[in-house]
Amino acid sequence: MGKWLMLLLAAGSSGAGVGVDAFHLGTWRIQSAKVAPWWQHSASPDAGEARAWIGQTIVFAPGAIKGPGLIACRKPVYALRNVPAEGLFEGMFSEMAARSQALSAARAAASAGFAGREWPTLTTGCANELNFHFSTQRAGAFALDNYIYRLEKVR
Repeated sequence: MGKWLMLLLAAGSSGAGVGVDAFHLGTWRIQSAKVAPWWQHSASPDAGEARAWIGQTIVFAPGAIKGPGLIACRKPVYALRNVPAEGLFEGMFSEMAARSQALSAARAAASAGFAGREWPTLTTGCANELNFHFSTQRAGAFALDNYIYRLEKVR
């Protein structure tokens, strides 16, 4: 790689480890919450908490993440990498497929809105250890307490 290209790439990176293609930076709104398909109990997980998160915003900025509850984080260290269906939501679709011969991780991912082969996944280096998976550059999701929360980019 040429010296000028390396300087240009370095100038385009934030101090938080984000490369030039940082589509995730900005404001995202939690649009919905749905019980995760891996939840196998007769009673739903705490729906009150899930409802309280709907409509809240998350702001991914180079030096901080602003958001409700444990999502907020100072000094994130962002890393963006492509993840196959087996890696979405900490491998929960793989666990589902291991329990059922009739289900594959790819089919489980598609039923949750992740059609395709792999998706950009954002890790933050924050204590909450949440991963944010993006089905498009304007739509994403994260899992917390057996709910999948859908995100939409606002700006």
